[in-house]
Order: sequence, then C-alpha cells, then structure tokens
Amino acid sequence: MTRLAIQARLRRFHSFTKGEPLVHFLVLGLALFAFFDLINGGSTDNLDKHIVVDQDHLLAFVQSRQVNLDDATNPRIGAMAPTELRTLVEEYIREETMYREASSLGLDKDDYLIRRRLVQSLEFLFRSMGEVEAPSEKDLRSFYAENSARYTSPASITFSHIYFSSDSHGWNGAERLAHKMLTNIQTNGEDAVLASGWPGDRFAYHLNYAERDRSIVASHFGQDMAKQLFLLRTAPREWQGPFRSTSGFHLVRIERLARNEQLPYQAVAGQVRSDLVEARKDSAAALAYDRLRAQYDVQIDGKISQLMTHEAGKK
Repeated sequence: MTRLAIQARLRRFHSFTKGEPLVHFLVLGLALFAFFDLINGGSTDNLDKHIVVDQDHLLAFVQSRQVNLDDATNPRIGAMAPTELRTLVEEYIREETMYREASSLGLDKDDYLIRRRLVQSLEFLFRSMGEVEAPSEKDLRSFYAENSARYTSPASITFSHIYFSSDSHGWNGAERLAHKMLTNIQTNGEDAVLASGWPGDRFAYHLNYAERDRSIVASHFGQDMAKQLFLLRTAPREWQGPFRSTSGFHLVRIERLARNEQLPYQAVAGQVRSDLVEARKDSAAALAYDRLRAQYDVQIDGKISQLMTHEAGKK
C-alpha cells in the first residue's frame, strides 16, 4: 500500500466518523497497521530521507524544549559528555523521523491543535521577523501620554464593617438592626459599643479590609455596595451606612481611601518602553498578515455573507 493510498483512506475514514471517538480509535489502528506495512516494504514515495544533524539543528532542538530561549544553550552543546550528546542526537533523530512520517501521512491535516500551533508559530514569526526600532525618549513620552490610563495606581480602600445577615433576620430585620446599631454607636460612642466584642453576625469573608481594590470588594459585597464604598469620604472614627450587600446590611468605617492616581513617567518608564516595543511588534504582525491576506482569493458563502450584514442581524 502506498503512502498516498494511506492518506486517502485516513481522510475518508475521518469524514465518515466525525464525533465517534471509538471509531476514531479503530481507524487509527488501521492506519498504524497500514503504516507498518509501508515501512516493512511498501512504497516510500518522495519523502525526504536525508536528516542533517549539526550544531545549529541540535541547538534549535534544545531551545524548542526550553521555556526561555537564550544563547546560553550554545556552549552547552560542546560541553556535553559524549553519552549525553549521543542521547540528545538520538532524541533529535527520533523526533525528526517521526515528524516527517506523520506529516507525509497527513496526520496533521485534520488536527485542530496542530493547526492552531502552526498559526501561532507563524504569528510569532510575524512579530519577530524584523528588528523593532529602538524608541526615542520623545516616542516614549508620547506613548505614555496617549495611554495614560495604563499608568495609574488602582483605587484601594481600607475599612472595617459590622454585618447583619439577611438569612438570619430577613432583609427588613437586618436593616433595622443595622440602624439600631448605628444609633447605639452615635449615642454611646464606638469604644463603649465595641468594648464587649465585635457586634453583628459572622461574615463569610473578613471584618477588616486593608488596601483592597474594587474587584475584591465587589466579589465579597457585590458591585452596588462596592461602588458606594469607593464614593465615600474617609472618616476613621465615623461609622456610615447601612449599606446593602448581596447577603445583608453593613455599617462601614472607612480608614483610608486611595483614588486612582496618575503614576509619574519616571516611575513607569521601563514599563512604557516594554509596552511600546510590544505595540510596534503587534503593528508589524498586523501589517504582515494584511500583506499575506491580500494574496488569497477568499470566497464567502452567500448565506454567511448575508448573516454578516447589519440588516440581516436585525431580522
């Protein structure tokens, strides 16, 4: 059986058995049987059987298995012990051999993970094909000004709260208890009220929050209450409320409230440089794709084209 015949059978089986894992398993077994028949005497077609093993190939092979690519791997090839180097060479030959055979059998054609990996590899090449021009100080300051929202310190809040549960008292009951506690504190003073212990009900999270951003507060109390708290004034000795959360009512004492603040350029210059370089790489990749896209004749099905229009979306 020739390699082309195996490819044809694989494609036919794949089209007939989409969504059937068990059948896919059987098909793979048949494909492997045919493959072993091929390597034990079948036709080799025009598959390139020449594998070059040199320092460049081995270096690329080692680097592809590392999280961080750097030139520090280069001298390691020459410094390897003979047994270690022989193992590396055999691993490279095995991977290269298996890759070529799998590709020749068309095993990569209908695998979406492989398809995405190839697309990602091309995107990486687009972003790294050319040297990105080193940004000038003027470029950096201009980018900083145009993207000022990126370079702000997030708002944070430090506060304590007294909680009354809607599960234990009902919504109306919890609100009445919160008002009663607030009157008690205002009449007798915070020290007198808190002297015998923290009043209210047990809260699922914390009673004290230190420099927490809005997302954390919202996740514990709900978006509405978080929005209210970040609009309050700072009053370290004053209890405010009641405020309704997703689980009850709360009295709140704001210790500190830091608004969003613009970070000075000097404090974020390194991040600005990194962001600008990445933005330029994105632009280069987008331009490379546009040029590539222009080389293809794309035909969109009439029904799909109609669904893409604004008018069709209104129906």
